[in-house]
Amino acid sequence: NTFVLEEFSLLSLKNEFLNCVSIFDKKIHNHNNEVNYSITQSWINTYDRNDFQSIHIHPNSVLSGVYYYKTNDDIIGFSNQSISCKLFPAFSIDPKNFNMFNGSEFFLPVHSNSLIIFPSDLLHYVPQKQSTSRRISLSFNTKISGIVGDVESLTYCNLN
Repeated sequence: NTFVLEEFSLLSLKNEFLNCVSIFDKKIHNHNNEVNYSITQSWINTYDRNDFQSIHIHPNSVLSGVYYYKTNDDIIGFSNQSISCKLFPAFSIDPKNFNMFNGSEFFLPVHSNSLIIFPSDLLHYVPQKQSTSRRISLSFNTKISGIVGDVESLTYCNLN
């Protein structure tokens, strides 16, 4: 089922996720436009020992989320293979101290009952699971509606 959040019993959870996406959008993007988010698809993931998910993005989505229902000392990996090209085109400049903003890869620890929201075009993956405990998560993708851009800068777009 790739629409699990459409089930009646999960509607309040879906609304909570949408509220979190809206907060993320306002705090991180901090844009002038009024946009609304909706969840397009949602699905359950289960990982047992030696399971993994290869590196990928979520096409046709703006923000994606993963809610960790049950996990035990697991991580999610994020990769930005072109980070040096974005910061310093045509140069190879190594930072003094790597962090999630200047490194080409970083890992985020995940905990039960936590939600991670990230841009859907950010490369990410689940490293091979080492522990024997089962990891259960619920993932979702979003789209936006509303008006973005503005007339004066020739970027106006009505997404309704």
